[in-house]
Amino acid sequence: MEITRENTGDLLTTVTINVAPEDYQDEVKRILKDYSKRVNIKGFRQGKVPLSVMKKMYGKGVIVDELNKIISQALESYVQEQDLVIVGEPMPKTTNLELESELDKSYSLSYEIGLAPDFEIDYGLAGQTPLYLVNIDEEILNKEVQDMQKRFGPMTNPEESQEGDILFGKVSELDAEGNLVEDGLARMAALNPDRVEDEALKEIMGQPKKPEDTFDVKMEQIFPRNADLRRFWESNAQNEKVRNVNDELLEEIKGKTFRFELKRINRIEPMEIGPELFEKAFGEGEITEEADFRDRVSNDMDGFFNNEATRYYRSNTIKSLIEGIELPLPEEFLQSYLVQSREQLTEENVGEIMESYLRSLRWRLIVEKMQKADDTVKVAEEDLRERAEEKVMAQFGAMIGEDQERLDSFVSYYLREEKIVQEIFDEVLEDRVFAHVAQENPPVEETITATEFMEKLKSEAD
Repeated sequence: MEITRENTGDLLTTVTINVAPEDYQDEVKRILKDYSKRVNIKGFRQGKVPLSVMKKMYGKGVIVDELNKIISQALESYVQEQDLVIVGEPMPKTTNLELESELDKSYSLSYEIGLAPDFEIDYGLAGQTPLYLVNIDEEILNKEVQDMQKRFGPMTNPEESQEGDILFGKVSELDAEGNLVEDGLARMAALNPDRVEDEALKEIMGQPKKPEDTFDVKMEQIFPRNADLRRFWESNAQNEKVRNVNDELLEEIKGKTFRFELKRINRIEPMEIGPELFEKAFGEGEITEEADFRDRVSNDMDGFFNNEATRYYRSNTIKSLIEGIELPLPEEFLQSYLVQSREQLTEENVGEIMESYLRSLRWRLIVEKMQKADDTVKVAEEDLRERAEEKVMAQFGAMIGEDQERLDSFVSYYLREEKIVQEIFDEVLEDRVFAHVAQENPPVEETITATEFMEKLKSEAD
């Protein structure tokens, strides 16, 4: 077998594999002889079918299978030996290969391969976003307490709304003349005055209304941030993904007018701060005094906000590394690869996912570079099991106690789910990556109030 390689463009190379008869004929003969022992062919005793007959009947199929196996192994070995960092998968350039049932023909197959460039990680980019230490201020603590009073308060469905009520209904697309669009965009929505920011919409909502009343609204009045608007229309009421809202469709939706038809009024009477609220929020006997209640709420919020601050730092650091490191990719090759490898993609719609695909690919290449430089970034099987134990104990610790056998049983059951294993792997890998980043460039910590942090998230949501 002979393997040759020719660079055919920026970050593109063509590998040609020349397979000689001696590379496949012995294995093909062995397989055909094994077939002859098991097949029944009229005119021949079982196990006595001549090789010439077996070649005529089964030779091409066996040769195809053997060539595929040989070429796959050869490509994999060649990539490893040459230390090539490939993107996508090798794409066959040879088509309509003429196969023969005889075992004395040579075959030549060529594959186009996309390559990742050599690059350096600039860890200085990781210092562009601070790691916020979030303090719970009185303003946001009071708001959370008020939200809890509403959350646990009794709800009624009056016949007529008043200011502060949640309006539940259906939003439906209108045409330029103000008529409902048949089969247009439509779905159920809940308008909560505590979350609506548009003053004009708040005023409309505050006016008395009854079920089946309608009013017209722009989507930007309900969702001023692109991320929230995109999320709303990408899923249905059951939170199932129903469409991909790309930038073009997003702008189209923002320009449309929708009709809101009121279906139900939800009115929540805030629960007084006292024993009943303490019990509903944290369980019987856990909290008895308002000061302790506020401390408990503050501590819970502290954990939540500092987790969010970590996510914010990591998300922005990933963005800074992806966008700041010069890492060109063979985009036309990758676009062709996606179209050929994914049934739902065509030349017309592949562009919708290219940006997110390329960002994801660049991040994967950056992580792989870190793993080559630092073994601690790699995730082993025992790491997955250790993280699974932490999760099981956090959820079922009171039930398991010190029973190691029971813990092992829970963990084994936990790790049967492929989706859960992938989630744990991603968590552990992200922790390892940012431990490595912190070694190269420790994050700069900055204190901020929870209210300031929320305002920052809102301002950057788009």
